[in-house]
Amino acid sequence: MACIKCLNEFKRNDKYLTCNGWCDGNYHIKCVNISESGHKFIIECPNILWCCDKCCSMKKLGLKAALGSIIESVKICSEKIEGCKEAINQQTGSIAEVMNENQGKIECSISHLSETKSVSYADKLKLKKHEPVLIIKPKKQEQNSMETKAEIKKSIDPTNLDVSGLRSIRNGGVLIECNNEDTMNKVKETVESKLGPTYEVKIPRKKLPRVKIVGITEKLLPEKIEEKVKLQNHNLNMDQAFIKVVHIKENKKRRGYIAYAEVNALAYRIMMKEERVNIGWDSCRVYDAVEITRCFTCSGFNHKSSECKCNKACPKCAGPHLVSECSAGEDNLKCVNCIETMDKLKIKLDVRHPAWSHDCPVFKRKLDHERSKINFLE
Repeated sequence: MACIKCLNEFKRNDKYLTCNGWCDGNYHIKCVNISESGHKFIIECPNILWCCDKCCSMKKLGLKAALGSIIESVKICSEKIEGCKEAINQQTGSIAEVMNENQGKIECSISHLSETKSVSYADKLKLKKHEPVLIIKPKKQEQNSMETKAEIKKSIDPTNLDVSGLRSIRNGGVLIECNNEDTMNKVKETVESKLGPTYEVKIPRKKLPRVKIVGITEKLLPEKIEEKVKLQNHNLNMDQAFIKVVHIKENKKRRGYIAYAEVNALAYRIMMKEERVNIGWDSCRVYDAVEITRCFTCSGFNHKSSECKCNKACPKCAGPHLVSECSAGEDNLKCVNCIETMDKLKIKLDVRHPAWSHDCPVFKRKLDHERSKINFLE
């Protein structure tokens, strides 16, 4: 094997380099002006590829030619892009003209659709305002709601009373729905005068708003949480605000605690605006906690599974089984509550969602009704 440059054969201890270019030749390091330290560095560094001067020149020429080809291709692409831009601008102008011509028609149609949808939705769900109500309960514990209803219907003529409904409640009581507060007071006076002391007549007090406080890292008693909220959050105006922690549960996912608290309307408004309260070293998120009790047996509302007297109903497909036994796919979702409401009120609803969906119209109605019982104003 001989050196390409000097043409001399390599001796046993001669140090040489192999060109990684087109020639693939071997060179004495002294023939290519490489020192021994440079030779050692090139040999030991796997990421360095050495080329002779001739091959380097050829590579430069090749790169120059390649770059020239790339530049030419870029120019061609730029010309095509400009052509596309011009075509797009022309199309956009045409679309804008069509939209301007039809804008009035579109706005008119949208307005008409919005009005139609609003009216039909209200009609279909038979939505009513949450009127003032009056609760009437018998003092006899053995009397049921049917007997109470019969007594009221026998003793009171509703002709001159602006009432909108009469329904049964627990413990033999009934609830009279009135169209306004003046009517409610008038009905109360009439019931008290006609039925005498055998019935308890009362106007239900609205509940306090409830909030959920998330992110408490320290295990604290309810009184301690109340104290820290009052002392560390001067923006709550605690001279007038009220807070009472009613429940604390462990948040296992985040290794902390969640507190549920009743607050007055002032504290609620400030907490919802600020979204956080300071408790110890924690800055805790605050959420609205208006909730509806759900049954895992029948998928209904306002009772627990342990109290349920209804048949099983899957919240996913409305079948006669528990959700843990359900094999229905996403294409077979059916809301049992919407189906029952359709049958009861003879209306049409979209049932293609699970009963736990927050977009369920029946759930929304129940949530609105629950919120109507809460005092958010005083």
